[in-house]
Amino acid sequence: MSLSLKRSPIMEETAYPNVGTILGQGAEAIITVVAFNEGIAVKKVRPAKTYRLPQLDTKLRKSRTNQEYKCIQRAEKAGILVPKIYHISKPESSLTMEFIHGKAIRKVLIEYQHDYISQHPSIIQTSKQSTLAPQPADPYELTPTEPQNDEPDIQVDDNQFSTAQSSDDVQHPLPNTPPLQTEDEDIVHSRLVIALDDQIKHIAEELGTILAKLHDANVIHGDLTTSNMILTPSNQICLIDFGLSYASADIEDKAVDLHLLRRACTSTHPALLSFYDLTLQTYASKSVNSTSVLKRLEVVELRGRKRSMAG
Repeated sequence: MSLSLKRSPIMEETAYPNVGTILGQGAEAIITVVAFNEGIAVKKVRPAKTYRLPQLDTKLRKSRTNQEYKCIQRAEKAGILVPKIYHISKPESSLTMEFIHGKAIRKVLIEYQHDYISQHPSIIQTSKQSTLAPQPADPYELTPTEPQNDEPDIQVDDNQFSTAQSSDDVQHPLPNTPPLQTEDEDIVHSRLVIALDDQIKHIAEELGTILAKLHDANVIHGDLTTSNMILTPSNQICLIDFGLSYASADIEDKAVDLHLLRRACTSTHPALLSFYDLTLQTYASKSVNSTSVLKRLEVVELRGRKRSMAG
């Protein structure tokens, strides 16, 4: 289903990249824009790794390229918009596929948050007051005790480590240079709660439908971040970068896939966690095995919290 969204600044189309432009380079593959049929395409190459045995390296690169190809084909059969595969080269371990014109959902959400804060500046002050307000004491929190030290305190003169500076030596910021964001500002932004407009709600619902189709087809994406979702000029979401994808009907694998999306949203869009919540609600209503997957997701998230507490 395509989205019926009105045109807005966040939906502006970007220019096509030039042939030879490197779109991405990771530990496993290099993605480059190439010429194809009087137009452009994307070529993803898994280069050889000299630190591996040649036979093992060739086998791994061929296997992973073939696995990515099969997962993209399976997702397409499930009715998900994915890049069309033009050519697969097993000797080169490469895929040549359609260039998807549009804007990453990550950028759409970041721009939406920026515009929302610009239009509602009071939300920053409200969040700052909430942040600076005294928090109730946790009755279960352990109170650290002062370590016993029989050695006398050593008084250090801070001036001996400082360098005298005249007013002329002070480095002044360049004009029109925005000030660096302080830690307090980071905390304030992390505690913002931004309401979703109809456009963003539609995107979240569409994403939930896509993930339900993907998992019902037993495809695990493996790298569900808002950077790997493109909003096209026709207002459809295209899922990209299946480099870590694999086929699995395991409930645990599907739950971990959703958990990775939550972690990505928490780190990149902390003020828009309702976007993830709405995506998950739609997933629950669309996926055949959503009840089992979401129950396992609770276990996975609890496991992750315990691991983070343990350090």
